[in-house]
Amino acid sequence: TLKNNTEMEAVHEFHRGTLIHPGVIVGDLPCDDMNFGRASHCIAALEAPVDEYKSRLQTVREAMASLGLDVLCVKNEDLRYMTGFHTLGDSQPQTLLVPLEGRPVMVARLLETNLVEKYTWVSQWWSCLDSADPTKVFAKALESVLGSKDGGTANVGLDLNQVSVREHMTLQESNPQVRFVDSNGLVEKIRLKKTPFELTNIATAMEQTKVGIVAGLAASRRGALLSDIYLTALQAMFKAGCSEPAYMPIIRSSDPSGHGTWEVYERCGVDSGIVFIELSGNHKGHHAPRMQTAFLLSDGEDTLPDWIMEAEQKINEVFDTCLPMMKPGVKPSEVDAVAKRIMNSNTFNGVSSARLGYTVGGTATAPAGNAGWGDACFSISMNNHIPFEENMVFHFIPWFEVSEGPHRGPVGLSDTVVVTAEGARRVGGHKLQIIPLLPSGDPAHRLLVDNVDESACLSSDNASGVHPDVMLAMQRCNIDATLAYGGDKYTASAIRCLKSHFGDDVDAYIVGTGTAANVLAISSLIRPYQTILCSSVSHLATDECGAPERFCGCKLIPIYTHDGKLTPESLLPFAVQLLPIPHRSQPGIISITQPNEFGQIYTADEIRKLVNFAHNHSFLVHVDGSRLANAVARLDATFKGLTFDLGVDVVSFGGTKSGLEGAEVVLFRKPNPDFKYVRKQGMQLLSKVRFAAAQFTEWLGQSELWFRIATHAHDCAIYLRDCLGKVAGFSITRPVETNMVIFSCPVEILEALRAEYRFLVLSTAPVECRLVTSFLTTRGQIDRFVSAATEAVANCQNGGHSIPQNRPPDEEENSILSPYTGNVVGRYVYESFETVTEKISNAHVAQKQWELLKPSQRIAVFTEQLDVIISTMDSVVIQFAKEVGKTVSAARQEIEAGVGKLRYLAKIAQESTQAITPAYTEEGDFSYLIQKPAKGVIYTIAPWNYPFFTALNSIGPALLSGNAVILKHETTPCVGEFFQKVFNTMGGISGLCQHVNVGIETSNDIIQKGDIHHVVFTGSVLGGQAIYKQVARRAANTFLRNPFIRVSVELGGSDAVYIAADADIDHAVNMVINIGRLHNSGQSCCSIKRAYVHKSVENEFLRKSKEAMESHVLGDPLDEKTTLGPLHGGRKAVTALKAMVDDAVSKGAQVITGGRIVERDTCAFIEPTLLTHVSPDMCVLQQEVFGPVLPVITVESDEEALGYINHAYYGLTTSVFTQNKKLVDDFISNSDSGTVFVNWCNDVHAQVCWSGVGHSGNTAAALSNGGFDELTKRKSVVSHKFRIA
Repeated sequence: TLKNNTEMEAVHEFHRGTLIHPGVIVGDLPCDDMNFGRASHCIAALEAPVDEYKSRLQTVREAMASLGLDVLCVKNEDLRYMTGFHTLGDSQPQTLLVPLEGRPVMVARLLETNLVEKYTWVSQWWSCLDSADPTKVFAKALESVLGSKDGGTANVGLDLNQVSVREHMTLQESNPQVRFVDSNGLVEKIRLKKTPFELTNIATAMEQTKVGIVAGLAASRRGALLSDIYLTALQAMFKAGCSEPAYMPIIRSSDPSGHGTWEVYERCGVDSGIVFIELSGNHKGHHAPRMQTAFLLSDGEDTLPDWIMEAEQKINEVFDTCLPMMKPGVKPSEVDAVAKRIMNSNTFNGVSSARLGYTVGGTATAPAGNAGWGDACFSISMNNHIPFEENMVFHFIPWFEVSEGPHRGPVGLSDTVVVTAEGARRVGGHKLQIIPLLPSGDPAHRLLVDNVDESACLSSDNASGVHPDVMLAMQRCNIDATLAYGGDKYTASAIRCLKSHFGDDVDAYIVGTGTAANVLAISSLIRPYQTILCSSVSHLATDECGAPERFCGCKLIPIYTHDGKLTPESLLPFAVQLLPIPHRSQPGIISITQPNEFGQIYTADEIRKLVNFAHNHSFLVHVDGSRLANAVARLDATFKGLTFDLGVDVVSFGGTKSGLEGAEVVLFRKPNPDFKYVRKQGMQLLSKVRFAAAQFTEWLGQSELWFRIATHAHDCAIYLRDCLGKVAGFSITRPVETNMVIFSCPVEILEALRAEYRFLVLSTAPVECRLVTSFLTTRGQIDRFVSAATEAVANCQNGGHSIPQNRPPDEEENSILSPYTGNVVGRYVYESFETVTEKISNAHVAQKQWELLKPSQRIAVFTEQLDVIISTMDSVVIQFAKEVGKTVSAARQEIEAGVGKLRYLAKIAQESTQAITPAYTEEGDFSYLIQKPAKGVIYTIAPWNYPFFTALNSIGPALLSGNAVILKHETTPCVGEFFQKVFNTMGGISGLCQHVNVGIETSNDIIQKGDIHHVVFTGSVLGGQAIYKQVARRAANTFLRNPFIRVSVELGGSDAVYIAADADIDHAVNMVINIGRLHNSGQSCCSIKRAYVHKSVENEFLRKSKEAMESHVLGDPLDEKTTLGPLHGGRKAVTALKAMVDDAVSKGAQVITGGRIVERDTCAFIEPTLLTHVSPDMCVLQQEVFGPVLPVITVESDEEALGYINHAYYGLTTSVFTQNKKLVDDFISNSDSGTVFVNWCNDVHAQVCWSGVGHSGNTAAALSNGGFDELTKRKSVVSHKFRIA
């Protein structure tokens, strides 16, 4: 009975319950399904759809039937799973009684019954006052549910782990006809397999977890309390929509255990140390945990310790190895054993966790309560032999406890994973890394996100994302509803903050994009008949898609200056033309970019002079300040002092490039009340502008985040400048004043580098590229970029010649890898500079003796050795083919054809080296003679693509004219040794042709310090530049007898061919495709790389070219059936070439044949590829295509073809196929190349000079008489006839 009337009134006031027994109250709500519960229209708020709950109930009843249960008692997290019920109060009394048939009944505390009605589908509940015994109420409810069972014993499932012994005894006494069966884990096992609805909720919970981790990392800095990190992470999850965390955040530093939460008194790494964060969001009762470890570095550190990098590697190895194993049918114990083996192989004494994972994703009953971990019935551990099933969800937790060494703590990188037929997949989506943090909390080497894409890390500061502090500021203003369109406290605070930096009198208007800030600012101050003057490289001129002209309706005049900065002198010629007459545009606005697109800063004095000039000529001044913060930080100025104090009229002030998101502001020196209308018409009055406003307040606030970001970015730019400037072939072309590094390198090297990294190419003639650093840039990223640049240099194949790798100091062996198999096919010992110096000395002795021989004697001895080449070439041809990757037949043909060229050179040697008597000399007292003595020792650096051909071009004329040769053939040493074997000893003289096996460093020493007289280099433009640098350094070496030496370079090509309307197409196709493009797999400096075809023969040429390409066989160069061997640069070269094809296709080109990467054994090939609809902006026309790819361009006329031929910067050869004599003459006279082929291509004839112009060479001649002229001196003899005895 109720104790008094007051208590009875309280019951009726609280609920509509009916008192059916002393102290027992029953609520009975409308029900439309006698086997389920309440009518669906009466349900106020369910976490899941009704059908989801019906499905769960049906599954549970099927499990009950299999166990012979009449009723099942469901409590705790199982209760939430079944009904949606959860409470902050005592959860023990709350129980769902589920009969096999009929309505389930809920037993709950009286104070919780309103939750039953509000959040569940249950239609009947039983309760009692707190003064009554809840166990007796439970017994009465159970008796009611069993009332329909006729006699006999009823089996009731009860989880004995969730009830006390006393409760069990009381229930048994109250229900003697009941047999209680332990049902521990019945519902929990059902919950292990997630439905699509549950998986969706888990994915949403993971997004909350990620937000919390990022926020926690952002709060991790020197001196931060662990409670600070805890509360920051928790708050961020709440703001991301987490209704209640599945469990309290776990934040650890020096404690090696990963369990627990936080201690207010403990500080996060006084100097450095581990910061461990484990969180789990919760969406509609489903959660998704994750662990993240960071490492707080000490002052001066910028890299993680080796042991923690090893921990990361081991953890990710476990993920990579074990997740594919987690398929239905596999036992967890098997996965655990593999993981333990990996984890226990660590060398830093880390102790791996006792279990590898546990089931998650289920409901949570309370913030500090159970999270449905499922440990009782399922974990990934050595003792669990129950197979996985599809859609099971686990917290996969490979982590270490580190209790030894200077840094103790837990190290873990975990994720929520889902079992699928293909193996487990990450819910988090991406591999995690340990995050190095500077003492300030800023990231050191990696980003605070999972999906790190380093290809864009230096492309732009727009690519850097949002600074974590700024993100938190946005989250803080996401708590409540507030007025829109700027009528909120956050916008008011931002405006006050902006005024504190720019002046109290300024007008400030927030907009969403930099284009809007520029265009709307100018349009509000200018009339359509006025003029905008700006730099030719400014965004206004190049990157606003014509928006200034459209919205302002006025004339825009881009002005070129070398450094991109405007000056009064550069503006004057344009300003004086704007006369105050109706026929001329009138002065309007001068816009400057601060800093500009080259990273150059306007000083305060420069701006003052510009403002004075502008105002004196009736212009206003606009500053595009998208990176203004960088300039202010570098000049140690103030925002006001660098703008409005100097008289600037309007500023477009940007934060997006400095760690903000969509946050720009227009600032006027004088009030501009009309701008609010301009902004609205310009579609930039943002509804939720508070999110942009909050960013400005955080960025410009007391923490001076803007200054820290700008300073960090500049420091990174200086580091990048210093590192990249040391790479051969790279030069820094402009001063680094802010966060931009402008560099130059040969055109061909960009192909490999841009295949890995994205960056802006400002200009191609000359080449200038831009790299941009940001708040997220790290030294590690810079190191990896510089490493990629260095590798690109080493593998550069322009003209068929890779630049030799720098040899590590401790490397003594030059291992040559087969381009086809990747296996070592040759091992050669590197030589020191001292050894080479001795060889050069021997060469000097030999050269003196060799030169004393009569030319006829040298020629005779030399010619004899040509027969030796033919008779012994079988000893080298196989190795030759292996090292280069060309077919055996091609290697043999190269040697045989090369001998033919040498025979011709021997025939003309005497004539080419004999003294010359000048013509047209008048009779008199003097006689004249020009002698051609040998230079001395010639240093020849030969490439890999035609190692015999290219080397003989200098070896032949050098030896025949009386020189000695030092030959470097690092990439195909077998050919170098063959030359030495044939030519080193002739006429009893040894030391005439010696091969040296050296790397680039020793080679540089030879050029700078060796006693040589001429350098011959065949290779890339990059290599040619490097050679010239060494020759220039030699010139400064005054200790040398001959510091000033000449260099002959033959470099790459982008050779063009024109197929005229009257060309013999069959002949043209055979030459252009089989010889011109595909010979040597397309790896020839003078191969055809651009084909211009007259439209009248286009279809026939393309059809027959397609047939010719498809007839070739890719494969092992040692197989006689192979016609196209591998690319010498291997898979990387294939990938780079495919990227060029993809670039062309993305811009409109069509692939007629080929275009795919195919595999032969373990070797990658690109199919012979024919492209049409090619345009000049495509890489295949801008860069050298060094492989079997041919772009074809259709032309309307011969004149159009002539106009295209010289578009490339290379000038090695040009070819034309025609029967028209006039067209041939026009091509010969108009082609800016060393050789013109008529109805022929891609060939080298000893009868004529071989030379290149432009990027293809320095016009130095090889072969013919010119080749002898290059390698001989000129000695003039002037004799007076009366003075000779």
